[in-house]
Amino acid sequence: MATVRSLLMSTHPLDYLESSDRPLLDLIFDQVDDSMLVEIAMCDYGDDVEIHLAALHQIRANKIPIPMQWHPREVLELTRWTEWDNRNPQDEAISTRNHWMRLFACTVLIWASLEPENYEYRGEYCDFIEGEDSTIIQFLDSVLHLGDDVSISQSECYANAALKFLGWRMQCQIQRALVDEDFGYCPCYAVAMLLLCVSLDRCDPEIVSFLISIAYCNDEHIPISREINECQRSQKWRDTIYRILLDPTASGYARLGKVHASRTPELQRLGMELMGYSGKK
Repeated sequence: MATVRSLLMSTHPLDYLESSDRPLLDLIFDQVDDSMLVEIAMCDYGDDVEIHLAALHQIRANKIPIPMQWHPREVLELTRWTEWDNRNPQDEAISTRNHWMRLFACTVLIWASLEPENYEYRGEYCDFIEGEDSTIIQFLDSVLHLGDDVSISQSECYANAALKFLGWRMQCQIQRALVDEDFGYCPCYAVAMLLLCVSLDRCDPEIVSFLISIAYCNDEHIPISREINECQRSQKWRDTIYRILLDPTASGYARLGKVHASRTPELQRLGMELMGYSGKK
């Protein structure tokens, strides 16, 4: 643990990113309107809509409950799983609305996962928030899709806010790891942050080196490649990793057109290892 502890204590690359939960929370709470909250509240077959809705309104008012009770945790988790690949693919307004709702749900679940009362101990079923590795990629997928639907300046705003949020969440987990050696999902957060860094062309060598080291920090116990492979959204992880780090035809994320310039050999090696690369997705 000594080498890893030294690594975890060197969090200044995250400070450089100005890690914070506030920019993204403020952005999402401003974008998600009452009708979206109603739709989220109805996700559990319409059960207990008013109770779920009251809790969701409290969250949007910046009062995220601790601990996260069944209301609204159940509808947030159900919204987290939603997919829209075959729903009105030509309707950008519907797509944008759906991704804002899912980003709202994923962001709140990631925020709430910090609390001990909400923490899922891997390998043991408990009635807490679970599937954080899936939540992370669903979060990232919505950020990337929303970036495609807006102007370049808005896209950079969304992605930067998401990067700061993930950095903040990692910093919080690192503080826990220094006490009880519980890395949680730090490796998954590191991979997601690297994908955003590449997309934003913010691949400072020190940041990249730090995040790659964090991605591998728990490999002795649960290798990050295994973590991704066993995730319920493993294919989405693989598709996103391939598109951003490996796809030779990629033209860039969120119309920024910077993917190729940011793909260093080190990042490509990471991508191939995460994919178990055989020349195909």
